[in-house]
Amino acid sequence: MIAALPDTVTENNADDVRARLEEILALYGELTEDEQEQIDLSRCYELQEALDGANASMQAVEEINISSNNDVTLTEETEGCQGHTFTGNNLSGVTIYVESGTHAVTFSNLNIPKLAKVGIASGGTMNLTL
Repeated sequence: MIAALPDTVTENNADDVRARLEEILALYGELTEDEQEQIDLSRCYELQEALDGANASMQAVEEINISSNNDVTLTEETEGCQGHTFTGNNLSGVTIYVESGTHAVTFSNLNIPKLAKVGIASGGTMNLTL
């Protein structure tokens, strides 16, 4: 079973890899201690680390709807920025200001027919995707 595991974890095979690892570890738990000593789980550990890393990078992006938020200030986040996606319609104008920290910002399906202001303080960084 371990030999049949893929070499890498991808977005397309992550669920399958996770299921296979759970099955392997369940069977491993049923073995005697002597039998367990004969099994090399290093590939399983490598794939599990890859899955854990993928899960960390897929944490939720904060969605900010500008229809109800005219002024948005982004500040440094203790666990790092997972990203902010700005969406929505705003007829009166919007201000987005990065006060501190590094932020991944995406503008998606925005409609701002009036003034839109984007500012970045000297202690801030914005990585913008349009």
